[in-house]
Amino acid sequence: MLPIRTLLALGLPLFAQHASAQDRAVQFADWPNASAVVFAQGAWVEHRGAITPEGNTFEFVLDGLTQQVDPHSIQTELPEGWRLVGAQFSVGVRPEVEAEVAAFSADVASEIADLQATINMRQALQAVYVEELAMLQSNRQLSHHETLLVEDLQEAADFWRNRIKELKYKQLELTEEVLSLEQQVDDLQAELRTAHARLSAVSGQIRLRLFAPSTSPGAITVRYLTQAAQWRPEYDVAIAADGSIVFNRFAAVTQATGSTWEGIPIEFVVGNPMNSLAPPPFERWVLRERQQVVGATSWGYGAAPERGGVPAEMDDFEAPLSWEAELQPRPAAPEVFSSDRYRFEPALPPVIAGTGRSERVHIEAFELQGELSYLLIPYASDEAYQLATSDRWAASRLLPGRVQVEAGGAYRGWFDLVLPAPGDTLVIPIGQDPQVRSRRERQADRCTSSAFGGKQKSE
Repeated sequence: MLPIRTLLALGLPLFAQHASAQDRAVQFADWPNASAVVFAQGAWVEHRGAITPEGNTFEFVLDGLTQQVDPHSIQTELPEGWRLVGAQFSVGVRPEVEAEVAAFSADVASEIADLQATINMRQALQAVYVEELAMLQSNRQLSHHETLLVEDLQEAADFWRNRIKELKYKQLELTEEVLSLEQQVDDLQAELRTAHARLSAVSGQIRLRLFAPSTSPGAITVRYLTQAAQWRPEYDVAIAADGSIVFNRFAAVTQATGSTWEGIPIEFVVGNPMNSLAPPPFERWVLRERQQVVGATSWGYGAAPERGGVPAEMDDFEAPLSWEAELQPRPAAPEVFSSDRYRFEPALPPVIAGTGRSERVHIEAFELQGELSYLLIPYASDEAYQLATSDRWAASRLLPGRVQVEAGGAYRGWFDLVLPAPGDTLVIPIGQDPQVRSRRERQADRCTSSAFGGKQKSE
C-alpha cells in the first residue's frame, strides 16, 4: 500500500477526556531518529516505524523526544486508509514507569519502616544495658562497716567483672547492629531517590489518535520542528603559490535533543524552517490590453492595483519589442525563499551528540581560481598585506562564516567572511608578508602660495 501524507492542521481535534473501551488501547514506542534537516535555527526531525493497530481507533505515543517541539509543526505519513483523528504534544513519563516507581517506592518505604522499628528496639535495649552498667558502677564500693570473707570478696569481684564485660560486649554488638541497620536504611533511601529521578527525567511525547480500517500492521512517519538544533558555516582555506584557493566547507552543529544523531541522513539548509510550510510572498502580475495607435495593439504589465484603474507605471510604458520581452518580471529586491535555499549534505554520516556540544562536520571541498596580490597603505603602515582574490566565486554557494587560512604550509589565522556583492571580487586576506615593505617619500614640493589684492591663494 502506498503511504499518503496527512498534515496536522491547527483545527484537528484533541483527545476526549472520556473514551470508550475500544479507544483505551495505547501503544508506546521510542523510535530512534530516522533523519534530520538542520537550519540556522531549528531542525526538522523525522522518526519512522511500524505499528499494529489494536482496534479501529487507538492511541499511539512516540516517546523519548526532546522537550522543545513545536506542537503546530507535527506532521504524519500514514498508510492508505488510515486517518489521523487527533494529535497533541506533552512532556512527561510513561504510565508504566510511574506505576513501577510507585510500587517500588511502596515496597522500599515498608522495608525502611521495618528497619527503623528494629533500630528503635536495639537502641532501647542498649539504653537498658547502659542503666544496668551505671547501677553496677555506683554499687561497686563496699562499706567499711561490712566484713566479708576472702571467698565472698572474690566471688563478688568475679561477678562484677563478668557482668561488666558481658554488658560491654552486648553494647558493642548492639552498636554494630544499629550501624548496619542504619546503613541499610541509607542504601534504600538512595535507591528510592534513584527511582524518583526516573520521574523527573521527563521527555517529550507526541500522542496520536489514529483510525485504521483493519488490524494489519502499517508503517508511519512522524516529523516535527524543534528549536534544539542549529548550524553555522565554517571554512578551512588553503592558498597555493599560484593563487588558487582550496576551500573545505564545514558545518558547526549543535543539538540538545537528548539523543545522539548517528548514522542517519542529515542535511544542512539555509533559511527559515517555517518558510517551507507556505509559499513565498509574491505579486500578482496582470497582463492588460492597451490601445497605443490606430490599428495597433500593445501589451503592458504591472502589479494589480488595490482599487480599479490602470497602474500608474503604465502611463509611460512603451511598446515592447517582442512578446517574450514584455513577459519578463521587473527586477525585485533579492530575497531568500524556499526555492532559493542552499542544501548541503555531509561527506560521511556524522555523529552528533545530543548534549549541545558543538560538532564540526565536513561537507565538501572545492577549488576557486584566484591570484595573489598585495595591499599597500604606506601612509598608515610600512607592512605589505597579501591577498588572494577570485572573481569566480558566485557558483560556489559560499555563505558568511568563519574562515581559517593556511598559506605556505603555515596557519595564518582566521577572519569572518563577508560576501561581496554579486559580480565583485572575493578577497581572502593572508596576512602580512615580512619580506615586503612599503614607504612613501615626497618627491617634489608642488605647493605654491601667492597674494594678490589682499587675497591669499594656496595650491
